[in-house]
Amino acid sequence: MAMLGAAALAMWWDMAPDMRAEFEHWHTHEHFPERLALPGFMRASRWADAKGGDGFFVLSNNGQQTFSRAGSFSLDNSGHLVAPDGSKVQSTAGGDLNLSALNSGTYVSWSIAPSGAVNAVDSTGATTTLDTIATATFANPGGLSRIGNSQFETTTNSGPAQIGSPGSGGRGNLTAGYLEMSNVDLASELTNLIISERGFQANSRVITTSDEVLQSLISLKN
Repeated sequence: MAMLGAAALAMWWDMAPDMRAEFEHWHTHEHFPERLALPGFMRASRWADAKGGDGFFVLSNNGQQTFSRAGSFSLDNSGHLVAPDGSKVQSTAGGDLNLSALNSGTYVSWSIAPSGAVNAVDSTGATTTLDTIATATFANPGGLSRIGNSQFETTTNSGPAQIGSPGSGGRGNLTAGYLEMSNVDLASELTNLIISERGFQANSRVITTSDEVLQSLISLKN
């Protein structure tokens, strides 16, 4: 049974290479505002998720508008939030999210509000909103075309992107400090896989037994 479980687990991961593990609440400090995430497949730096809606991060990949639900973002020297491949997170104002003020030394910390607003705090405790992260929804998210690096592009089937700020137009709010939970019940899927494997084994034995009976009848006839 242990061997079967190991085999079933290996088969499960082969069958679902994109399945995400179930993540627990990840605490970060105010000086590490680098991860975000949205519902569905999203996750990113300054681990967060979105509640009360859906959405994709809006990115610019060498001038091409793309959308992602997986975003490990970091702040580059130009003040842009960028994905590992260099794609830049977009602003609700249009264009790249501009956080260059964070590199000026004026601010001691920064955070991201549920609305997607990036707020910076200076040494006096005053808070300034630098920009707002854009998110997008689609009439048919399943119609998006995967282009690699956990990014998608629009198609006729997906419909055009409805871009706006988190928490509006059906887009979920951002919740800093969290990761989304997997939408796959691993225990249930493994159980179903084992049941299917047992069923296959039983059917194989029926065929084998039937073949042996026929061989015996043929031998008796001869």
